[in-house]
Amino acid sequence: MAFLGAHSICKVCGRRAFFTEQVKTPGGDAFHRGCFLCKQCQKPLDAENYASVDGVLYCKLHAEQSDNINSLPAAAAMASPEQSAILTKSPTPNLDDELLATPPSIPTIRKLQSELSGSPRKAASFKFLGTQEKCITCSKTVYPLEKVSVEGSSYHKTCFKCLQGGCSISPSNYAAMEGRLYCKHHFKQLFKEKGNYSQLLVKVPSSKLP
Repeated sequence: MAFLGAHSICKVCGRRAFFTEQVKTPGGDAFHRGCFLCKQCQKPLDAENYASVDGVLYCKLHAEQSDNINSLPAAAAMASPEQSAILTKSPTPNLDDELLATPPSIPTIRKLQSELSGSPRKAASFKFLGTQEKCITCSKTVYPLEKVSVEGSSYHKTCFKCLQGGCSISPSNYAAMEGRLYCKHHFKQLFKEKGNYSQLLVKVPSSKLP
């Protein structure tokens, strides 16, 4: 008893493809399952997920690549001799090279470094403004980003703390005695509890004054 479809011929190898071992495409072409492969990557294909370029089987990914490769000679054949030379010989622009290229109007970091190192005047122009202020506590320079100002005096944020216990204080909540800073708690322990009120100098925000 002959198998149904036993006389189908595989389009790849030209041999008989029996019903149990064949794949048929919607167009009616028959293939052995072992022959129905992508020519490029040898990946098994199926009747609903394949492409044929000039009778050659591909998976969809490599079929698109094959179309891109074949499109350039086809376009060159239809173009004039001058256009054909451009299509076939012109190199493809390298996007990485274009991105890495530096416009001549924009100075590079190396150029700026060389200019600054060779010109003391230019380097001096980058100094912070206000560098002449000194911290009352440590007598070192106070820069704007690390400064606390109290009644015209400047402190480092790290120096603006209670002399007795190192407690954190703020410009709106601190006490002072003879230029020394205290938190309210230690100030009260050291001076007010001893009854020496004549020397008290407690700083209160101006907004809270009557």
